[in-house]
Amino acid sequence: MNRRLAESEESLQELNTMKDKFFSLMAHDIRNPLSALHQIAEILVDPSFSLDDAQRKEMFEMLFRAANSLHDLLENILTWGRSQMGRLVVVQKIGAVAPQAEMVAALMAAAFRQKEVRLLQEIGEGVTAFFDANLLSALLRNLVSNALKFTPSGGTVRITAREAGDFVEIAVIDTGEGLKPDDVAKLFRIDVDPHTIGSGKEKGTGLGLILCREFVEKQGGRIRVESELEKGSTFSFTVPRSGVDPAKEPPASSSPGRA
Repeated sequence: MNRRLAESEESLQELNTMKDKFFSLMAHDIRNPLSALHQIAEILVDPSFSLDDAQRKEMFEMLFRAANSLHDLLENILTWGRSQMGRLVVVQKIGAVAPQAEMVAALMAAAFRQKEVRLLQEIGEGVTAFFDANLLSALLRNLVSNALKFTPSGGTVRITAREAGDFVEIAVIDTGEGLKPDDVAKLFRIDVDPHTIGSGKEKGTGLGLILCREFVEKQGGRIRVESELEKGSTFSFTVPRSGVDPAKEPPASSSPGRA
């Protein structure tokens, strides 16, 4: 009885720690775009500020990025909340992967144009997998958004897919700043602070990557990262090719090529 009580207390402490970390992470991610919106709106409505066309264009681009960041964060919070309450229903079906990537690419086209980063969707029409459409869309949106934040103007982000045994490996490959090995180890964890500065002064969000790991595992896959400073990063994950046992470990595979 004492052992069970001790285990229960330890579990509750872990849950409280996770809750505190989550709210801290969420507050951090909300504060940054809200502060940007407030500051830009203050400049635009103040008649004492004289802005030329170029400056005004820059202000509106900053407004767009801040609003887009808040929108993505809200989607992540709502999805994470459903998952934690056991209300996230996973419905996997056999389907083509390319349309999911094309939809995300279309939604993010304006953001890529503004930063002058190329987004290449390189998944063939014949690639199919066993996935939940909503979760796959959220996965790609988070990983592509993350890649954009850390890729400087003139860079490239690629979405690829290839068969790997009983699984399909989907990868988001960027030519961005890359990560140190110590930083790679901190990704996908809620108990550490993953926030860093993006190439365009964007703030990186930890919640999106934490959700990515959860979404991949709910579909029976695995997620991994390979990164090199000043050369870029590859975020890849697997989903089953068909209705295989979700507990089956995906085979080890080589890293997709870089742009």
